[in-house]
Amino acid sequence: MSYTTIKDPNVGSIKYKKIGDLTADELTGAVVEDRIVIDQVDPTTNEPIKISHYDLFDEGTNTVALFSDDKRAANGIDLYKVKYVINNKGQTDVVTGLLAVPVGIDANNLPMLSWQHGTTFPANESPTGIMKNDQLQVRPPGSVLEGQIRSTETLFNLARFAGNGYVVAAADYNGLGDSKTLQYYAIDKPTTKATAGMIAASNVILDKLGLETTELFLNGWSQGAVNTLFLERSLQNEGISIAKTAHASTFSSLAASVQYWVNDFEGQPNWLTTCIPMVLGSYQEYYNIEGLMASAIKQKYLRIAERIYEEKVDWDQVSGPEQAGEGLLGLPLTGRQMLKKDFRNDIREGRGEFFRRVEQNDPLTEVFTHPSRFFGGGKDTAIPPGYSVEKPVEFLGPLASGASVGDLATHRSTFLGSLYGSASNPQEDIFTWFADI
Repeated sequence: MSYTTIKDPNVGSIKYKKIGDLTADELTGAVVEDRIVIDQVDPTTNEPIKISHYDLFDEGTNTVALFSDDKRAANGIDLYKVKYVINNKGQTDVVTGLLAVPVGIDANNLPMLSWQHGTTFPANESPTGIMKNDQLQVRPPGSVLEGQIRSTETLFNLARFAGNGYVVAAADYNGLGDSKTLQYYAIDKPTTKATAGMIAASNVILDKLGLETTELFLNGWSQGAVNTLFLERSLQNEGISIAKTAHASTFSSLAASVQYWVNDFEGQPNWLTTCIPMVLGSYQEYYNIEGLMASAIKQKYLRIAERIYEEKVDWDQVSGPEQAGEGLLGLPLTGRQMLKKDFRNDIREGRGEFFRRVEQNDPLTEVFTHPSRFFGGGKDTAIPPGYSVEKPVEFLGPLASGASVGDLATHRSTFLGSLYGSASNPQEDIFTWFADI
């Protein structure tokens, strides 16, 4: 199917095309059916173990509520790939996003969810990578987690929200999807242009389809939770009404988070040091901080760090650490091991152009006028303690609230529990909270 083009006086040139559709049963089945091959063998059959996407994100913590019939998708959806134009640093960039529209329900006015995804390295793991030519895209045979659907976290939001009457708009971000720039990780201005632009482009397309939205809700996880804070601040300042926002695993202070990753992080989860090049590379590229990565990263890790940021790693073939005591791709487990001492001291003492720019991008600078909720987990060690729930709730005041997925919830199970509830409180989830207005 070819793209339809719309010229809008406020948004500019927008292109969209339908890339597929899913029934309610297909949405739910994609979440809970056994389909992912993990790197383990059943000792009784000697066959590879297969688990569901739901169990994959629970990570064996048993902190997430059991999937119940009342959380199944109730309607099917149509999926559209959207292209729109934003401007960064004087250059135009055609960015992309995914628009999901409920079908088979009697509703002219639908709530809209703006979904901000977490960290992803390859472009095809962003929201638009989930489907092509009416087929869900999965990791290929022989890959790590063979059969996992691309952008699994987007799948969960589609099943939970679009499959239950919400329009879902999800930007790929700069440097992902069809964008030709590098990523601008944890940088407010270009990221917000992409996320706000996706909402605006989606509303133009919905009008073309004869649909209107009512309330606007926002949801984000991890990097996406920070991007949600950026977005809601911008929309509020523009006078755009927001019903409610939700955030899971939020590094709500970038300065505190960078300090933690560089100097205090203890090494679990083992993938976190792969995110450090994303932050350093983004700030080097966007703010023209010449030689930032070379000045920060020890020489023996510099080339692989550059390859991570330049999207030159085949992540389908990356498994666990190559040997004990290492992180992914031969990186060390901690920032202390990976980064030069002088750079770490600069971060500890709040010095340097990089840290100054990080502070400029801090997401919490004003109190919101809409209700917001923050979800955390006791074993979510990817973020500094207290900064997913306690700090933002304290800063934002009475309209902000916190919720725990459980003392044993990891980064991933915190996300899953925020959507489907915790084992101890199955009704404490974003969908249920959004509905209570």
